[in-house]
Amino acid sequence: MNEIKIGSFWKKVIKKDGCWEWAACTNESGYGIFHTGKKTDRAHRVSWILTNGEIPSGLFVCHKCDNPPCTNPDHLFLGTNKDNVDDMIAKGRNSKPPMMAGHNRIDLPKECINKIGKLPDYILAREFNVSKYCIARNRRNLNIPSYAISTGNNGKFSK
Repeated sequence: MNEIKIGSFWKKVIKKDGCWEWAACTNESGYGIFHTGKKTDRAHRVSWILTNGEIPSGLFVCHKCDNPPCTNPDHLFLGTNKDNVDDMIAKGRNSKPPMMAGHNRIDLPKECINKIGKLPDYILAREFNVSKYCIARNRRNLNIPSYAISTGNNGKFSK
């Protein structure tokens, strides 16, 4: 990186005791973004390169301080993806995957489970405020035939 870019980088950093906050563009996760010619990189990575040299292939620049906009080289360390994940877990920053990822399952009330297969999935979904896919997934997991199969009415429902 040439001198102009080095100078323009540090002008975008607010140096305080502790974290040196990136004061320019950030991504959706709060990490600083810096444009180096045609390339864009995270600010903490650029900080590492400017103070320590190139980042070896396969390694990440990780934060000791867990503060995404921090560019203080003393708060950064090199590690593998496993090192980064282990650090996250050790500090208690890991969380359950979001519901939409499909890793978590909604526990349906017993009243709903008792009605699975006796009413169409979409009606149960409306009644218990969940998606019809949630009802169908639970029905399959419980090996309960669908309403259409159990009643032989091809999915037609009449009250």
